[in-house]
Amino acid sequence: MVSENIRYEAQLTRYKQQLDDAECVEDELKQERRRLQRELRIISDKLDNERTRSDVLQRENERLRVLRKKDLLNNSDDKLVTSRSHSPLLPNNSNDIQSNSSIEDFI
Repeated sequence: MVSENIRYEAQLTRYKQQLDDAECVEDELKQERRRLQRELRIISDKLDNERTRSDVLQRENERLRVLRKKDLLNNSDDKLVTSRSHSPLLPNNSNDIQSNSSIEDFI
């Protein structure tokens, strides 16, 4: 009976030590979980900010593309008008019209 009592006390001591160890591990795991959740929250916020920034930049990029296309179209129309006005085949003023008509008379 005394030996059984000693064995039970040793077993109880061992179980208490295991319980303390398990509680320490649990506390460490809780701290790690909190740290990871905090990091996740920070990274999620950064990701949301970057997505928002990306959307803004994409809209700005598209806006600039549209403006560039409009500008290129306007410039090409201006160049066409300019190139037509400087063409040797097209008259620039009324004197040129008369000279072109006299050339046609010869042909």
